[in-house]
Amino acid sequence: MHYTVKILGEMLGRPVKVGAVELNPFSLTVQVRGLKVLSADAQSEAFGFDALRANIELVESVLQRGVVVHEVALSGPRLSVVIDEAGRHSWSDVAERIAASAAARGEAASAADDGATLFSVGNIRVSGGRIKVEDKPRGLTHEVVDFELGLPFVSNLPVKVDVFIEPTLSATLDGNALKMNARLKPFADVQQTVLDVVLDKFDLAPWIAYAPFEPAFRLPSALLTSNIELSFTQPADGAPVLSLQGPLKLEQLLLQDKDGVAVASIPEFE
Repeated sequence: MHYTVKILGEMLGRPVKVGAVELNPFSLTVQVRGLKVLSADAQSEAFGFDALRANIELVESVLQRGVVVHEVALSGPRLSVVIDEAGRHSWSDVAERIAASAAARGEAASAADDGATLFSVGNIRVSGGRIKVEDKPRGLTHEVVDFELGLPFVSNLPVKVDVFIEPTLSATLDGNALKMNARLKPFADVQQTVLDVVLDKFDLAPWIAYAPFEPAFRLPSALLTSNIELSFTQPADGAPVLSLQGPLKLEQLLLQDKDGVAVASIPEFE
């Protein structure tokens, strides 16, 4: 356990605490409990989880000449992000440290030698996740709770690159239910992504602050309900194709000018 804390601490440049590391050599299962990565000032938890379990398939790894993991389960992950007035986030130091370490090892040069490592990871589950983002420049705080992610497998083995990966995600974002299903072929010659997004009266009003332009209006109220399918295809030697289909419904839409005078009020629009 001491080496786990030491390696992670050196890699991240942050204080790291681990409750326990359990290894079963017969089932090739490793479990890490109670991991915590502290903030840069070591005053609070920046990331943590209750437990992480992985089960490696030794025989299959040898046969496939790659890394084959039967199961990965992460329970109770917690992530805290703070964006300061300068626009830097609280993980900037970690990202810069990892990038500098990669450059020092010359990974860009070594990546050109024999290609990517083959791998297959199955039965990926994340449960009970929580994310908090404090956006100081905009005076907003966003919270994701009840984060659940399921992924049957992800693999770049030749026999599986043309098979759809089908993750499912559900969460509550700032009190709004969010559900997504996807079908991906990230390692195929023709990359395909199909994303189903289900929203039920999702409050758009706080998100107008992230518009890439200065709005000439206010949006006190707007509730979005959707069940749409977003499709993206990227051929190896062609232009990308993007399509969107499915119903969208806006409710309680209220637009105001900058002085707060009502410009438009639409009870329901579909």
